[in-house]
Amino acid sequence: MDTSTLTDLQARLSAWASAPDVPAPGVTALLTSVFGWQPADVLSGADVPDDLAVLLPETGHALRPDHAVPDPAPAQGAPSWQLLIRDVPAGADFDAPILHGSWPASPHHLMTRLLQGTGIPTGLLVSSDAVRLIHLPRGEAAGHATFPVPEMLAVRGRPMLAALHMLLEEQRLFGDPAHRLP
Repeated sequence: MDTSTLTDLQARLSAWASAPDVPAPGVTALLTSVFGWQPADVLSGADVPDDLAVLLPETGHALRPDHAVPDPAPAQGAPSWQLLIRDVPAGADFDAPILHGSWPASPHHLMTRLLQGTGIPTGLLVSSDAVRLIHLPRGEAAGHATFPVPEMLAVRGRPMLAALHMLLEEQRLFGDPAHRLP
């Protein structure tokens, strides 16, 4: 990715991160302005199907994604969803426990529970401070990569922004199935 493209991505990321409506509905703005998605590529709020909710026995509450990304061409036997997304308030630590009902759990832990419960292997935690990609293959431990927004806005963070862009760009998720990530 050339320097002018990265500079443009940094400007779009900066505009998104400084918008007053982050994180919601800012997630759609992030995905469309920085990664080239179409607004219809992501479902949000009440448009997210109820079957993506997972009951937490510890609290008796349902855990739901804030956004869901359908798979336009799922492989046979694969989930019909590519990605679940949860909004995280600005300044919140993805790994620090917060009360979910009466149960303390971190945003990261809640997302892994959501991924386990739905069988969808990939999720995103999004705040105006960072984006965390979490992958939880069936029967394996979760892995994750965190992309801090301030770092991606610095010159030294351009490779990090390029990596996140390569993972989440529109063609990688919605393009020709032969060129999509598994």
